[in-house]
Amino acid sequence: MLASFAAMAEKVIHLEELKYYVDHDSLTGLANRSLLVSEIDKLIQLTRLEKPIGLLFHIRFDSITEINDNFGYTAGDNLLIEAAKRLRSLQGGNAFVARVGGDKFMVLMRDMDLEKNFSSLLNEVELCVALPFRINRDEIRISADVGCTVISDPTAHPIEMLRRAEVTLRHATSQEVGAHRKVYTYQEQMFQERLELHKTNLLIRQAYSENRFLLRFQPVYDLATNSLIGAETLLRLRQKDGEILVAGQFISAIPRIRYQASIDEWVFSEFLRQFGERSSGRKLLEIKGFMLSVNVTPVFLSVKGFAEKWLAKLSNAGIPHHVIVLEVVESPLLLANESLIENLNQLRAAGVRVSVDDFGSGYSNLRHLIQLPVDIVKFDKAFLSELTTHQSKSRILLPSLISLCHELGYQSMCEGVETSEQVEFLSHTKCSFGQGFFYGKAMPLSEVLALSQREPSVLVHPPQLPA
Repeated sequence: MLASFAAMAEKVIHLEELKYYVDHDSLTGLANRSLLVSEIDKLIQLTRLEKPIGLLFHIRFDSITEINDNFGYTAGDNLLIEAAKRLRSLQGGNAFVARVGGDKFMVLMRDMDLEKNFSSLLNEVELCVALPFRINRDEIRISADVGCTVISDPTAHPIEMLRRAEVTLRHATSQEVGAHRKVYTYQEQMFQERLELHKTNLLIRQAYSENRFLLRFQPVYDLATNSLIGAETLLRLRQKDGEILVAGQFISAIPRIRYQASIDEWVFSEFLRQFGERSSGRKLLEIKGFMLSVNVTPVFLSVKGFAEKWLAKLSNAGIPHHVIVLEVVESPLLLANESLIENLNQLRAAGVRVSVDDFGSGYSNLRHLIQLPVDIVKFDKAFLSELTTHQSKSRILLPSLISLCHELGYQSMCEGVETSEQVEFLSHTKCSFGQGFFYGKAMPLSEVLALSQREPSVLVHPPQLPA
């Protein structure tokens, strides 16, 4: 009998251990997702008359992979264990904490007077995740993104609460941050934004697989002679119903789904097809001084051997190197990228010109005008759009910047030219080139060819390949 009781006791203990490991994380000892769902369900059942009585936080710590790489997996595990201890201490140790991913935690706070304590609870979480950690006697500061949802709906399902917390965390992750990160609280608009992002992601994937991208070309004019001098190559997307989407409606999704390199390659291949031997676009290359601009992302331009490969393909297509202008958007990593700078130098040595795109907006660095190998500075359209009054500071700033570019040996270009008044203003600044709706919207290549035939001042010369 004693032996039987001992065997039964051992079995019961073993079953309890198995049950524990089913419901808990083996590293931190925290609850897992299934136990968290059960706790949320219990709290929802206590909710009455939509009075908020709980908060669900979704927390993701940054740089855990970097910690593993630099200090080893043991250090990364110790950091996660320490993070778990800190989160357990929230709300005086009364918070329910679960680990739901490698670097993700969820914290459930139950508070019967949430309306009064809401701000203090948010501040407590912000402070908890902002404190530094110690690894091998080193102080390590890692940040965290935090999303929060209020539990106040007695009809809500626990999985819906998890979804809202996940949506809010993704929103927090997508925001630009400074030294201090805030806790974001769920709003229904965040979910709608996520839906739009997913729709755009799917749109890009389908358009790429079904070959529904196309190129359009926007005219560029010489402001001194008021004649057609070039065209910028722009990416467009054709919907299944035939509607053409401009880049602003989909371009941000391309790097988000990691299609940037593939679409950059497609743009270049299609460009070669439309301007290669025996193509209709060859007629534009006969215009003296004509330039064809192509937008190139730092990702594409950073590939080793890019310049050599690009130049070879241009030569094989019979396109003179000096016709090409590469437009590069500014980035804080431009000067630090040795491969990118090497490619730019090699391209310019072969006759390709380089333009800094959208200068004056986003990340703009005057050091780029000194250290980057560029030929043209293209000013963002915001400068011209702000010339609404004679007191506008852009009337002082833009001419000064254009003059500075000329002093440094660069040509200048302004985009967003929409009115004759803007053209007159630019002519007084001695700006080199203008581009915008005043001269023409992005159009098919055939329309640019027709436009070039109507230009009385165009001088034509047969294209010459560089030696």
